[in-house]
Amino acid sequence: MSTPTRGRSIRRATRRLMVVGAVILASGCAGAFRDGVRSERAGDWDAAVAYYQRASDDNPDQPEYRIALERATLAASRAHIALGRAFSSRSWLPPFASIVARLNSTRRTAR
Repeated sequence: MSTPTRGRSIRRATRRLMVVGAVILASGCAGAFRDGVRSERAGDWDAAVAYYQRASDDNPDQPEYRIALERATLAASRAHIALGRAFSSRSWLPPFASIVARLNSTRRTAR
């Protein structure tokens, strides 16, 4: 094998490795994004936020990853607020509130 032919083979192999590396990197980002979409469809907003965050961190040049992250973060916060409101309307909350009030009053007198 002559030197020019050997140089071309090395360049060709290098290009192939770069393409394979880019595909692997892109598939990893796409995998996190795809998992985020699945979690979002299932209504698991916390998992969707985590997956979208990873996809966005791995590939910050993809605006759709950042948009999906913002959408999931907003939906997760709304779900948490709704869950908090549902728990606050439960009948078991007043007994706990009275316990907390007693503990707080004990704490105030200890000062």
